[in-house]
Amino acid sequence: MSVTHANGSVTETRKDFGATAGDLSTKAKESAAELAEHTKDVARRRPVPLVTAAAAGLATVVVAVVAVVRRRKARQTPQQRAMRALRSTGKSVKKRIKR
Repeated sequence: MSVTHANGSVTETRKDFGATAGDLSTKAKESAAELAEHTKDVARRRPVPLVTAAAAGLATVVVAVVAVVRRRKARQTPQQRAMRALRSTGKSVKKRIKR
């Protein structure tokens, strides 16, 4: 079946859309299976050692610990701020303050 447009061009319509969709899904499944086989081959040729995975995990833990420590140092409690202020004051002020 064909359709004639207003500008005079002709477009052929197809009745076998279901078959085309089936063909496309079959091709997609085949390419996915092929990609899976290729991935397996690469994994067999270059296995990731357990040491590498452990090192990556350790690096993640170290980064998290450093971030927590830096955050805690940056967010001082009121008592810590008061102690720092007391240390930075002069001797005359310290004499007047009773602990």
